[in-house]
Amino acid sequence: MKKGEISARNVGCVIALASLATTLIAGFSGIAQDIWLAVPLSLLLGLPLMLMYARIAALNPGLGLYDIISMRTGPFWRKVFYLAFIWYALHVTALVTRNFAEFVVTISLERTPKVFVIMGIIAVAGYLSGENDNLLGRWAIIAVSVIMVNLFVTIALSIPAISFDNLKPVMEHGFNEIFSAAATMGAISYAETVLILISFDSLKQGDTPYKAYAVGALLGTGLLFVALTRNVLVLGREMTGVSLFPSYITARVINPGTFVEHIESLIAFNLIVLGITKAAVCLRVAAVGAAKLFKKKEGPPSLMVPACLVSTALSVTVFSNMFELVDFVEAYRFYVIPFTVVIPGVLWLKSEVAHRKNKKGTSRVTLVRR
Repeated sequence: MKKGEISARNVGCVIALASLATTLIAGFSGIAQDIWLAVPLSLLLGLPLMLMYARIAALNPGLGLYDIISMRTGPFWRKVFYLAFIWYALHVTALVTRNFAEFVVTISLERTPKVFVIMGIIAVAGYLSGENDNLLGRWAIIAVSVIMVNLFVTIALSIPAISFDNLKPVMEHGFNEIFSAAATMGAISYAETVLILISFDSLKQGDTPYKAYAVGALLGTGLLFVALTRNVLVLGREMTGVSLFPSYITARVINPGTFVEHIESLIAFNLIVLGITKAAVCLRVAAVGAAKLFKKKEGPPSLMVPACLVSTALSVTVFSNMFELVDFVEAYRFYVIPFTVVIPGVLWLKSEVAHRKNKKGTSRVTLVRR
């Protein structure tokens, strides 16, 4: 693999980590024991979007998100779409880092100002995203491996505390509530993967976007299903329903005895790694977009510091407390529609039209030569 290239497997791991990040820390405790039904339903809702994103990348081989926008839109809409994705990436970065800063401050650093935690997360994410896609891909492979091991360890240690009666009564919340939670989960986990299109200009030759999205969707959904179901099996519906960070609380409940102490540190490590990965993807999207918009030849690294500073400012000011952040989750599935459905839909249709025209032109040339 050439320097700077990224394989479909690595992209898939980035997709999996990005889809896990916010969803896993939030836990969607509102539907308690019915969460195991919402996870596969969210995948069904998100699957058409991921297929559309993969199709866009497949129709535009060797091009990243902004290159596709540049090729498929005129000068005016090109700038509009650039600005839209720059804002969306910065806003998602702010939401993710604020969410994880609240988590870190709540569990261990009560007296530490959130801004310092936010700056720490964004600094690491900025370093990862400021380099080439290959670095982020290698980070994702290692992170997924560590998270899977940690998840296996916590499940093994929680076996004495698991009760399958905690999954009853099934569908207590009704289909409408479960569907609503699945739609929100899909908007956070799968719709946001449109930002991963930024990495497909570096995709290894011979790999396909479909493989990357398939790996990401299956891996991310599998890990999410196991982690959230574990939480319910250990905590029960009442405790799950009132917990802000159910995954962390689950680890606190586990009693591993003298063999391992502070098992919750594994969960905290997993969540922080997820937050850094998602923030890194978003920062790269914002920096590359700004470089394209202002026609900077130096590329993303030259604009990474401003992107980090803007994201930090947004993260500190966008919400005044954790409860406002939680309330915004319900509205988020509508907020993302322009960025994850409308604009990608336009790019997909224009790419399909251009592909068919090229195909017809190639056929005519072949017939003339014959």
